[in-house]
Amino acid sequence: MEKSDLGIVLGARYGKRNGRIILGESAEMRARAAGIVYEEGLVKEFIISGGYGLFIRYDIDLEFPVYDYEKRLEITQDEETYQKARQKARVYPSEAFVMREFVQKYYGVPLEVLHLEEDSETTQENVEYCWEIIKSKYQGKRDKNNFYQVAIITNLYHMEKASDLLKEEVKAIKNQFDYQIKIVYLFAEDLLVIENHFWIERIRKYYKDKYDGQWDSDCIYELLSNGKSVEELFKNRQLSNLLKIS
Repeated sequence: MEKSDLGIVLGARYGKRNGRIILGESAEMRARAAGIVYEEGLVKEFIISGGYGLFIRYDIDLEFPVYDYEKRLEITQDEETYQKARQKARVYPSEAFVMREFVQKYYGVPLEVLHLEEDSETTQENVEYCWEIIKSKYQGKRDKNNFYQVAIITNLYHMEKASDLLKEEVKAIKNQFDYQIKIVYLFAEDLLVIENHFWIERIRKYYKDKYDGQWDSDCIYELLSNGKSVEELFKNRQLSNLLKIS
């Protein structure tokens, strides 16, 4: 794996279970992945992205699934309902804050290298707002070849959506500034296996329970068991999508 100048950790759900505020499963995977790449010396500085999704995208009880499209539309389309939900959400910390606390507590990553983006409510806003931070704070930090390398840290199932949005942002930066952004995709699934091989079975169960029919949980298991990256599935999916378009 290549070293990167900066890592962007895309936020995910947290909530309560047994009366305790904890990260949801995908958020925990991403937070742990950030801790692992820090320990491995692959990334030394991070932006953790994720706003106040409680009562807008999901309920506080982790046993309930995230809101479906109709429920989200009901909340966001009516301005009064949306503003009430936003006020209620801000009684609690942001996704980014809870993930940062986890990374600092369990991996000892210094708080000063864990920067927060707390305004986003969607993946699109995750990407947009993170690039605004990069443009304002980091554009002068580039190597002798005039490019800046950014690692995107998230789950396999989420990377597809994030990567499409990232391509547009990178294109805009290239047109606006005199340097290029190089994107590196770091899949939480790959990184977790570095930490402990028990994650292989847990990841298979996660995909079988939540994404059965969308991602092949057995194939993910085989790749990870054989020391290969789930990026293979990601690239196959991208190629398949290109063939459909053409």
